[in-house]
Amino acid sequence: ARLTPAEGAPVIATASCAALLDLDLARAHRLARHVRDAGADAGSMLTAQTVTVWAAVIEGRPSALDEQFGPLAVAAVDRMAIDPLPAAFLSIAHALGAILTGRIEAAEQLFAGLADQDIGNGTADQLFLATPLLLLAQLALANGRVHTGAGRALRSLELMGEDRPYLLARPVAAA
Repeated sequence: ARLTPAEGAPVIATASCAALLDLDLARAHRLARHVRDAGADAGSMLTAQTVTVWAAVIEGRPSALDEQFGPLAVAAVDRMAIDPLPAAFLSIAHALGAILTGRIEAAEQLFAGLADQDIGNGTADQLFLATPLLLLAQLALANGRVHTGAGRALRSLELMGEDRPYLLARPVAAA
């Protein structure tokens, strides 16, 4: 039996995430557009939208985030218990966008406040906070704020746990 476009959308949304993580931004955009055009379910649509926004930020277009952050953040938080990946992707896009546009203090305040929240124990739940904290840790270190940067890197490690493959924070914490 052949799947309709809407039925295949969750698989394509997942493929768009993989393309984004591979930094194949053209493919990520193309797959996310296919999901949006398919009349997909709300979860697949949200994943496609967050992939599109994060890809745009990576491409140097953080204004894409400004235009959509509010509604996407509300939807992502509402779905976190079901699927935390869009919230994780959106948080990373937000941190990158803030850095690119010089709104670093706003991003630092947001993620410092969120880091104290109990958000769950799944890998994506932890990624939601750990990756933005790591980005902000690296930025703090680059700006000579060693205590702040090391603290954020250590918090990122704490969120990920020693048994996780996301140990990118170790070199930052060691600095």
